[in-house]
Amino acid sequence: MTTEEIVKFIEALPEEKQREVRDFAEFIARKGRRQHRRIKRQPERADAAFWAPPCSVEALAAQQGVQPVRDIESLRGKDIWPEEDDIDEFVETIHRWRREGTLNEEPL
Repeated sequence: MTTEEIVKFIEALPEEKQREVRDFAEFIARKGRRQHRRIKRQPERADAAFWAPPCSVEALAAQQGVQPVRDIESLRGKDIWPEEDDIDEFVETIHRWRREGTLNEEPL
């Protein structure tokens, strides 16, 4: 809807409704001006130095002793899922808990 269409729509309203729309528009304008003044008064919270990294990624990796991945299997982890547990049963239990609304309850 364009501004012109909005104005035509408002002008077609009874005078009392037009007054309500005007009052509401003035309220929104005042609220926007107050918010704008409040934002302008706030000090700059984060300048460029705040966002600048303290060092390069390479330097950070060296500081933390990070080494390149040599074997993709090393990322998998050990015993991530016990063989005796059925993943399908686990997924079904989660779905059942969600349906019942018991997913967020404290465990026993």
